[in-house]
Amino acid sequence: MKTGAAWRFAPAAKTKNGNIRWNYVFVGGREEHPEANYFIEWRENGARRRQSVGAIPPDVLAEAQRKRAAVNAQAAGIEIVADDPATRALYLKDAVDRQVALKGSVGVLSSGQLFAAGVAQW
Repeated sequence: MKTGAAWRFAPAAKTKNGNIRWNYVFVGGREEHPEANYFIEWRENGARRRQSVGAIPPDVLAEAQRKRAAVNAQAAGIEIVADDPATRALYLKDAVDRQVALKGSVGVLSSGQLFAAGVAQW
């Protein structure tokens, strides 16, 4: 959150049952409602590490679960293999962006041709 001219980290507010209250943080003991960009935090060889995970709640939770699983696996001595982006879920937005890029590179295509190309890639 931005305070004055500087950015600072603030803990996310939680509901009474312990869930994250999205877009609310604690600053000086009271809740505030700034626009949020979420970070996950962990320790690696004694050093604190942070990673930005975005502002969309489902993406934030998924990345936090992934990182928690990786940290727990490393603590148990399990080797972590690098994440392959090709094996991740394909979001509709990403598929549309690919098709728009395809359309720009091969000229004007009909919507049926774009749909067929998209289905073929899935």
